[in-house]
Amino acid sequence: MEEMTISVKDLLLRVLLRWRMILVWMLIGAVVLDGVGYIRSVRAVKQAQAALEKPEDDEEQMLLAISEAEGKLSAREAAEVKTAVRTYMSYLQEYQSTLDYNTNSVRMQLDPNNVPTVTLQYYVDNHYQAVYPVIEARDTTSDIISSFVSKITNTAVGEQIVEELQWDVDGAYVQELISAYQSADDILTISVMGQDQESCEKMMAVIRRIVEDETAGLKTLYGDFEIAAIHEQYYEGANASLLTVQQNQVAGLNNIKNAMSNVITNMTEDQKEYYTALLDKETADEAADDSKKEEEDEKERIPDTIPQANVVSLKYIVLGAFAGAFLACCWIAFRYLIAGALRVKDDLEEVFGTPLLGSLTVSEAGSRFLGQIDRFIVSLFYGGRPKFSEEERMEMICAGIRIAARKADMQSVYVTSACQNEKSEQIRELLCDKLQGEVGTITHGKSVVYDPESLERMVSADGVVLVEMVDASLYADMQKELELCKMYKIPVIGSVVLE
Repeated sequence: MEEMTISVKDLLLRVLLRWRMILVWMLIGAVVLDGVGYIRSVRAVKQAQAALEKPEDDEEQMLLAISEAEGKLSAREAAEVKTAVRTYMSYLQEYQSTLDYNTNSVRMQLDPNNVPTVTLQYYVDNHYQAVYPVIEARDTTSDIISSFVSKITNTAVGEQIVEELQWDVDGAYVQELISAYQSADDILTISVMGQDQESCEKMMAVIRRIVEDETAGLKTLYGDFEIAAIHEQYYEGANASLLTVQQNQVAGLNNIKNAMSNVITNMTEDQKEYYTALLDKETADEAADDSKKEEEDEKERIPDTIPQANVVSLKYIVLGAFAGAFLACCWIAFRYLIAGALRVKDDLEEVFGTPLLGSLTVSEAGSRFLGQIDRFIVSLFYGGRPKFSEEERMEMICAGIRIAARKADMQSVYVTSACQNEKSEQIRELLCDKLQGEVGTITHGKSVVYDPESLERMVSADGVVLVEMVDASLYADMQKELELCKMYKIPVIGSVVLE
């Protein structure tokens, strides 16, 4: 009994055959979790309504705190505090602006010790020749290069790169990555920084096209000239100027923070109290303005609606149904594992070593439609086995009992069971009727474990047949039954399992 194995296949079949129970649990789980979702929705609506009312109360409290703190100061002291608050707010705005730039700028995120860079050089020739002593023409090479520089490094180029490459970044931040300058009398040098080689090459491809597009227009302005790409190179290396810019930005942030901290250095305790109250009011006003602006923007896109609790939430219904199904399956599996009754017919042979004469179906099939579903589920697990009618099964069981009794020259056979089920009693009686006169004397009775008279009748017989029922015959009773047979040396012909 301690080494008895569990049939996963049978356990899965048991779970599937309880589909009616699982559906009920799914419905209960969906209703319960939808109720939880409704309660949370109601709570969220109440919190939203409370949040709309809370600012008015907070504002009254802040105004009261400001008035009380100001009453402790002279006019000069109060004016100093107000000036300090304005100074602090200007510092705060500058600090936030700098912090936003450092966070969003692509250039500020690059590693200055290893910057992916593409450099492209163009040679510009305007066919200028100086004739001495009289110079009849002017060398416009520098003007041409300056015009190309202005065409390449403006904001429109950054926006064009963002649009064509579909990057999620502001065009001004892309513009910071591009530099163009006259590196020699007739050389235009263009440098592009990026996050990797691919991004650098994509930006440079756009710049190449811009140079080609702008050449025709500049020729009408400066006359005929030639421009040709003479050198392009990709490399990764340190960039001292970028390092300096990044260090300056960090230093700027630290300076602003220090200045903000020093605003209240020389204030008295009463001034600091007034300063804190005013600062809280200024901060709350700015937050309210931002919130109001967001609400106005939202109203432009979404019509006004009254917040309502969600009575039906599909998310919670689905989660509840899954939770209900899971709990139902766990409960069925738990009952199966701890059950002390016969689980499968093979246990009689595998656990107790009792020959199996056959099995009979005694469970109700249910209604036509629901019974069809149950039979379909069973067919998925045991559809490949040969199908016999109940009458054919009964004949095979009777034949097995007759053959065993004749070979052992048994004059009397006793049919018993560890199960006191009405179905079991009917089958025992039916076996006796069919075998009457074919195996000598055959009788049946109650469980020999609990009925002394039945035990005496079994002991007086030459052999015994056990009729056990799945989910009804207890393993402990069957074990005791077989121990009594062994004790009184009564041969066990075999067992019949009722399913």
